[in-house]
Amino acid sequence: MRTAPKAVVGFGSGTRSVAPSVTVTCAVSAAGGAQCWGVGQSGELGDGSALSQHVTPKPVLGLGSGVSSITTGAAHACAALASGAARCWGENGAGCLGDGTTTDRYRPVAVKTLTAGIARISAGGGQSSVVLSAGPAKCWGDNRWGQLGDGTRTNRLIPVAVLG
Repeated sequence: MRTAPKAVVGFGSGTRSVAPSVTVTCAVSAAGGAQCWGVGQSGELGDGSALSQHVTPKPVLGLGSGVSSITTGAAHACAALASGAARCWGENGAGCLGDGTTTDRYRPVAVKTLTAGIARISAGGGQSSVVLSAGPAKCWGDNRWGQLGDGTRTNRLIPVAVLG
Protein backbone atom coordinates (compact mmCIF):
# COMPACT_ATOMS: atom_id res chain seq x y z
CA MET A 1 0.00 0.00 0.00
CA ARG A 2 1.22 3.47 -0.92
CA THR A 3 0.87 6.37 1.50
CA ALA A 4 1.69 9.05 -1.09
CA PRO A 5 0.84 9.50 -4.77
CA LYS A 6 3.27 7.97 -7.26
CA ALA A 7 3.45 8.36 -11.02
CA VAL A 8 2.06 5.47 -13.06
CA VAL A 9 4.97 3.75 -14.82
CA GLY A 10 4.76 4.01 -18.61
CA PHE A 11 2.01 6.63 -18.67
CA GLY A 12 3.08 10.12 -19.64
CA SER A 13 1.67 13.51 -18.81
CA GLY A 14 -1.50 14.84 -20.36
CA THR A 15 -3.80 12.02 -19.28
CA ARG A 16 -7.37 12.81 -20.39
CA SER A 17 -9.25 10.60 -17.94
CA VAL A 18 -8.71 7.78 -15.44
CA ALA A 19 -11.26 5.19 -14.31
CA PRO A 20 -10.40 2.90 -11.39
CA SER A 21 -12.39 -0.15 -10.30
CA VAL A 22 -11.74 -2.83 -7.70
CA THR A 23 -9.20 -4.79 -9.78
CA VAL A 24 -8.56 -2.73 -12.94
CA THR A 25 -7.69 0.86 -13.76
CA CYS A 26 -8.05 2.26 -17.26
CA ALA A 27 -7.01 5.64 -18.63
CA VAL A 28 -7.02 7.69 -21.80
CA SER A 29 -3.63 9.03 -22.87
CA ALA A 30 -2.98 12.50 -24.25
CA ALA A 31 -2.97 10.91 -27.72
CA GLY A 32 -6.46 9.45 -27.17
CA GLY A 33 -5.39 5.84 -26.67
CA ALA A 34 -6.98 3.57 -24.06
CA GLN A 35 -4.73 1.67 -21.65
CA CYS A 36 -5.57 -0.60 -18.71
CA TRP A 37 -3.68 -2.30 -15.89
CA GLY A 38 -4.45 -4.52 -12.92
CA VAL A 39 -5.99 -8.00 -12.80
CA GLY A 40 -8.48 -8.84 -15.53
CA GLN A 41 -10.54 -11.90 -14.67
CA SER A 42 -13.14 -11.53 -17.42
CA GLY A 43 -11.36 -9.68 -20.19
CA GLU A 44 -11.77 -6.21 -18.68
CA LEU A 45 -8.16 -5.30 -19.54
CA GLY A 46 -9.12 -5.41 -23.23
CA ASP A 47 -5.87 -7.16 -24.21
CA GLY A 48 -7.51 -10.17 -25.90
CA SER A 49 -7.13 -12.46 -22.89
CA ALA A 50 -9.82 -13.71 -20.50
CA LEU A 51 -7.45 -13.73 -17.54
CA SER A 52 -4.40 -11.49 -17.41
CA GLN A 53 -2.49 -9.20 -15.13
CA HIS A 54 -0.51 -6.07 -15.94
CA VAL A 55 1.35 -4.04 -13.34
CA THR A 56 1.91 -1.23 -15.86
CA PRO A 57 -0.51 0.23 -18.44
CA LYS A 58 -1.01 -1.83 -21.61
CA PRO A 59 -2.91 -0.74 -24.74
CA VAL A 60 -6.52 -1.82 -25.16
CA LEU A 61 -6.73 -3.64 -28.50
CA GLY A 62 -8.16 -1.48 -31.29
CA LEU A 63 -8.31 1.68 -29.16
CA GLY A 64 -4.91 3.22 -29.86
CA SER A 65 -6.50 6.58 -30.68
CA GLY A 66 -9.84 8.34 -30.90
CA VAL A 67 -10.95 7.70 -27.29
CA SER A 68 -12.45 10.70 -25.49
CA SER A 69 -13.28 9.06 -22.13
CA ILE A 70 -13.24 5.71 -20.38
CA THR A 71 -15.14 4.04 -17.53
CA THR A 72 -14.86 0.81 -15.55
CA GLY A 73 -17.55 -1.32 -13.93
CA ALA A 74 -17.24 -4.34 -11.67
CA ALA A 75 -15.79 -6.56 -14.41
CA HIS A 76 -16.15 -4.58 -17.64
CA ALA A 77 -14.99 -1.32 -19.18
CA CYS A 78 -16.35 1.03 -21.83
CA ALA A 79 -14.93 3.87 -23.88
CA ALA A 80 -16.63 6.83 -25.53
CA LEU A 81 -15.01 7.62 -28.86
CA ALA A 82 -14.38 11.04 -30.34
CA SER A 83 -16.70 9.96 -33.19
CA GLY A 84 -19.56 9.77 -30.64
CA ALA A 85 -19.76 5.96 -30.66
CA ALA A 86 -18.98 3.56 -27.79
CA ARG A 87 -16.98 0.36 -27.30
CA CYS A 88 -17.15 -2.01 -24.31
CA TRP A 89 -15.27 -5.15 -23.21
CA GLY A 90 -15.11 -7.67 -20.35
CA GLU A 91 -17.74 -9.69 -18.48
CA ASN A 92 -21.13 -9.60 -20.20
CA GLY A 93 -23.45 -11.97 -18.28
CA ALA A 94 -26.27 -9.41 -18.04
CA GLY A 95 -25.56 -7.66 -21.34
CA CYS A 96 -23.58 -4.70 -19.95
CA LEU A 97 -21.42 -4.53 -23.11
CA GLY A 98 -24.44 -3.56 -25.21
CA ASP A 99 -23.52 -5.77 -28.18
CA GLY A 100 -26.80 -7.70 -28.13
CA THR A 101 -25.28 -10.79 -26.47
CA THR A 102 -24.31 -12.12 -23.06
CA THR A 103 -20.93 -13.36 -24.32
CA ASP A 104 -17.82 -12.11 -22.50
CA ARG A 105 -15.55 -10.08 -24.81
CA TYR A 106 -11.79 -9.85 -24.35
CA ARG A 107 -11.40 -6.93 -26.74
CA PRO A 108 -13.66 -3.91 -27.37
CA VAL A 109 -16.93 -4.40 -29.27
CA ALA A 110 -19.30 -1.76 -30.63
CA VAL A 111 -22.32 -0.89 -28.52
CA LYS A 112 -25.31 -1.45 -30.81
CA THR A 113 -27.41 1.55 -31.82
CA LEU A 114 -24.87 4.05 -30.41
CA THR A 115 -23.02 5.34 -33.43
CA ALA A 116 -22.84 9.06 -32.65
CA GLY A 117 -23.68 11.73 -30.12
CA ILE A 118 -22.29 10.34 -26.87
CA ALA A 119 -21.40 13.14 -24.46
CA ARG A 120 -20.54 10.97 -21.40
CA ILE A 121 -20.30 7.27 -20.57
CA SER A 122 -20.50 5.48 -17.23
CA ALA A 123 -20.29 1.85 -16.04
CA GLY A 124 -21.73 0.33 -12.88
CA GLY A 125 -21.70 -3.12 -11.35
CA GLY A 126 -23.34 -4.88 -14.29
CA GLN A 127 -24.74 -2.04 -16.35
CA SER A 128 -23.57 0.84 -18.50
CA SER A 129 -25.09 4.21 -19.37
CA VAL A 130 -24.53 7.14 -21.68
CA VAL A 131 -25.67 10.72 -21.81
CA LEU A 132 -26.30 11.77 -25.38
CA SER A 133 -25.58 15.26 -26.67
CA ALA A 134 -29.15 15.28 -28.03
CA GLY A 135 -31.88 12.96 -26.80
CA PRO A 136 -32.46 10.82 -23.73
CA ALA A 137 -29.91 9.09 -21.56
CA LYS A 138 -29.61 5.39 -22.41
CA CYS A 139 -28.67 2.39 -20.30
CA TRP A 140 -28.13 -1.35 -20.81
CA GLY A 141 -27.21 -4.49 -18.86
CA ASP A 142 -28.35 -5.71 -15.44
CA ASN A 143 -31.81 -4.39 -14.58
CA ARG A 144 -32.98 -6.72 -11.79
CA TRP A 145 -33.76 -3.76 -9.50
CA GLY A 146 -34.97 -1.43 -12.25
CA GLN A 147 -31.69 0.49 -12.31
CA LEU A 148 -31.84 1.11 -16.08
CA GLY A 149 -34.79 3.47 -15.64
CA ASP A 150 -36.89 1.98 -18.45
CA GLY A 151 -39.83 1.04 -16.20
CA THR A 152 -38.99 -2.70 -16.19
CA ARG A 153 -36.80 -5.21 -14.39
CA THR A 154 -35.72 -6.86 -17.63
CA ASN A 155 -32.01 -7.03 -18.46
CA ARG A 156 -31.29 -5.14 -21.68
CA LEU A 157 -28.67 -6.35 -24.15
CA ILE A 158 -28.67 -3.08 -26.12
CA PRO A 159 -29.21 0.51 -24.97
CA VAL A 160 -32.73 1.60 -23.99
CA ALA A 161 -33.94 5.12 -23.25
CA VAL A 162 -34.29 6.19 -19.65
CA LEU A 163 -37.93 7.23 -19.09
CA GLY A 164 -38.72 10.78 -18.05
